[in-house]
Amino acid sequence: MTNEYQTWIEKHYPTRELAHLRCKEATIAMVAEFPELRRVRGYALIGLSFRAHWWCVTPDGMIVDPTAHQWALLPLQYDALPEDIEEPHGKCYECGTLLFRSKGDDSYYCMECK
Repeated sequence: MTNEYQTWIEKHYPTRELAHLRCKEATIAMVAEFPELRRVRGYALIGLSFRAHWWCVTPDGMIVDPTAHQWALLPLQYDALPEDIEEPHGKCYECGTLLFRSKGDDSYYCMECK
């Protein structure tokens, strides 16, 4: 990782606490500062489990993860999701299924439970 990226990360997300659950906003801010970066959504392998996560990638394919230090163990692997997969906006209060705007789900209930 370049010193420029590392300096930005240390300035904006210096501690585990400040980086915790901030991957989406951190990658948006980092791409605004460094337009050559591309945001990627997918899963990071932390220990023995995959966790939903956002990170950045340089034009030559290097991963720049502004919030990787939020975990005690650094990610072992990054698996990107295809860009055309819709991100859920929540879970149904009634049945717990993921909510998607494209299915007509509202903010709290899926179509089946409305």
